[in-house]
Amino acid sequence: MIVATLPYEEMLRRHPKEVAEIITKLRKGKSKVREADPVSITWAYHACVRIEGSGTLAEVFGGESERRQRKWNAMTLDEKVADEASRTYVSIEARLDRWCGRSEVIPNPPEVEENIRTNLTTRAAEQARVDAMTPEERKREVEGLLKELGRDPGFAAFLLED
Repeated sequence: MIVATLPYEEMLRRHPKEVAEIITKLRKGKSKVREADPVSITWAYHACVRIEGSGTLAEVFGGESERRQRKWNAMTLDEKVADEASRTYVSIEARLDRWCGRSEVIPNPPEVEENIRTNLTTRAAEQARVDAMTPEERKREVEGLLKELGRDPGFAAFLLED
């Protein structure tokens, strides 16, 4: 997931070693764009969050996932942001046409935590909206979403009645 796009000069100021590494890989490669001006390249932070596994069957049946969920629900927004940020891998991504170069970045840039905070706040607001709905409103919402998705030729819905 692309977190933020920055101009070349800003990326170079923040991460000179990593940018130099990417430019060196580009120059030594066989790409048609190897002589491109670094300013013409799109520079961005790319982030992936490591998801904790569901565990073994013994942990699942022992209620470990419920304990993890209760622990997560008890956290403040700042604690959730810190937890997710600690499980986030960030790299600099440079793209031009079909060429792509990457280099790992440690520690996380401030844009990553801002993005995590925004996503968590948005998810909480959406969950509160859904929680406030009546069962009839939820059913209408789901039917509307399924109707919208039904226009996609690659989507199939199987409705199971109670």
